[in-house]
Amino acid sequence: AHVPLLQSTNAASEPWMKVPGWARAADVDAWGQKLTERDKRKAGFVKVYEQGCKETAYRYVFPYKEQYKEKRATLQNLITILPTGNRENDESLLHNEEAGLIAYTYCQTMEDKELAEQQRDVDTFLWARQDGNFAVIQTWPVEVNEAFFKRFEEVPTSQDTEHFKPQALDEFKRSMRKLFKLPDNENLTVLSVKGTTEHKHPVYVGKGDHLMAMLRIFKDIRDALDITTLVEPDGIECRWTSNSGNSGTTVWFIDLTVEYCLYYREGWDSMACLKRKNHFDWDSELHGEERRPIDTSSISETLPYVMDLDWFAPEAYSWTLYSAGFVWTCAILTVLLRWFGSASGWDWVDNPVVYVVTTGIASAYALHADVSAMKWCVVPWLQKVRKLAIMGRTLPFKCFLTVQLMSTFLQVVTIQSSAWFMVSAVEKDNEVVDLW
Repeated sequence: AHVPLLQSTNAASEPWMKVPGWARAADVDAWGQKLTERDKRKAGFVKVYEQGCKETAYRYVFPYKEQYKEKRATLQNLITILPTGNRENDESLLHNEEAGLIAYTYCQTMEDKELAEQQRDVDTFLWARQDGNFAVIQTWPVEVNEAFFKRFEEVPTSQDTEHFKPQALDEFKRSMRKLFKLPDNENLTVLSVKGTTEHKHPVYVGKGDHLMAMLRIFKDIRDALDITTLVEPDGIECRWTSNSGNSGTTVWFIDLTVEYCLYYREGWDSMACLKRKNHFDWDSELHGEERRPIDTSSISETLPYVMDLDWFAPEAYSWTLYSAGFVWTCAILTVLLRWFGSASGWDWVDNPVVYVVTTGIASAYALHADVSAMKWCVVPWLQKVRKLAIMGRTLPFKCFLTVQLMSTFLQVVTIQSSAWFMVSAVEKDNEVVDLW
């Protein structure tokens, strides 16, 4: 007896949760269980600081507002690109009394030269420095209004050159000139701001791989961070809300080999925040003692590790080959039987019962092979597509399976009917010619 892949979950909203045990291969279940156990072990490496942290955010802000509204039709989209090459935004620029762009006050670099040279449409935010490194300007929209200045205060950059890097300011201005198609010598008003916020929620510290494992097996942590879904294998989608009442979702991507801090950030935008540990240490301070490891002895509503369909494709492919070979063999044997029977004077070979029997045998094996192949693929496939749907309509698993098997049955009937019709047409060729 195999261990059910989803034994520890009652999150029935996930489509693979609705797949009954008989419709999954035992080996797929076993793999799923092993991967979940592996996630438990990895989650144990995550350190938790339950008293939260103090974050002092240092930012450069360009409040362009409506200055370039007349150019909006000619300006490119704002693309928020990360040093990893991942992109978080690709959207039109806003032009209103609160429109602004915000960026970090330290220099960011894309260290992988080959990756940098492969990027397209981001020359405004990515370019080669004179030393051969590639500068990255990670900037995103911000509403510069009264609420913003309640959280941030303007500070002279000369008072804190440790956190406000002059080179980062120059590169941010260069990016803004390119974005808004301004002359290289045009002077821009960029604010240097600082804001301190106390975050009372726990901070989770660990490698990206370990954090993803933790989020799979702890629904309460996903809920506390307002994470709506996991973007496997290396991303999270989370909900954000602003003090102005706006809300939406954004996706954070993770380098699975790098250490991060994950926490719920409160302030102007409240949302799950993911920072590389070295960036976190630069502007934030953890409170309290770490708790390690996380208790994985009592977990519920686990999201199984998203398995690769290619892991099980060979087994499923074998069944599809067997099915195709058997069905076409039945069709060929039907043709040979009728030809040989007619030549031997066996009238029974033309009886429709023969057609029904051969079609029934071929259909039975094809349906058996389809179900056997499906057992290997249905869980990893549903983990990718996330819904059972036909023509845009979501269906219960049994209805979905019935429609798919009916499709297979009709294909077999078509093949057998074509074989039967071909022999009948040849045998009665003279009669048909006369009739025509």
